[in-house]
Amino acid sequence: SYFRKPVSKLKSGITLIFLVDDHPVFLEILKGDLLTLPNTEIMTFNSGEDCLRHMYLNPSLVVLDYDLSGVDETPNLMNGVQVLKKLKKTHPKTEVVMLSGWDNVAVATTSIKLGAFDYVVKNEHALLNVRNKIKNIFRKFRIMKQLREERVAKWVISGIFGICLIFSFFADKLMN
Repeated sequence: SYFRKPVSKLKSGITLIFLVDDHPVFLEILKGDLLTLPNTEIMTFNSGEDCLRHMYLNPSLVVLDYDLSGVDETPNLMNGVQVLKKLKKTHPKTEVVMLSGWDNVAVATTSIKLGAFDYVVKNEHALLNVRNKIKNIFRKFRIMKQLREERVAKWVISGIFGICLIFSFFADKLMN
């Protein structure tokens, strides 16, 4: 099985990012560019299968190439869309940015429908575009965290208010 029980070995506040691409040079360039992001740890994989085997580490974000045919054209490797389907089944909250060397509307549309955050074409702007998508995802994570914290605060305040009302009711009964 590709998936194990979720485990987090990262320090609190560290975001784990998986980079998946079968071209080692591009993978290293992308990793080097993203290493400058604060509070992140980056792991690289040259196949979708290898990425899926490590999903138990619970990455927050996966940058996933569409064409994962392998440097040596290894047969029967999953493409990025197939990996995305499996990944989203078991880790629906993991954000995915799809990469492709082709500006293919059908692949982009399919990727988004299957839950990818966005689609980036590998061109001269790819590194900047991936970085911007990741910053947008980090912004989304911060907003979601703030919303969760606000919800908790509202529940706590409501609970305190409720306890005060109950106490007031019983105190009034005891006084009369």
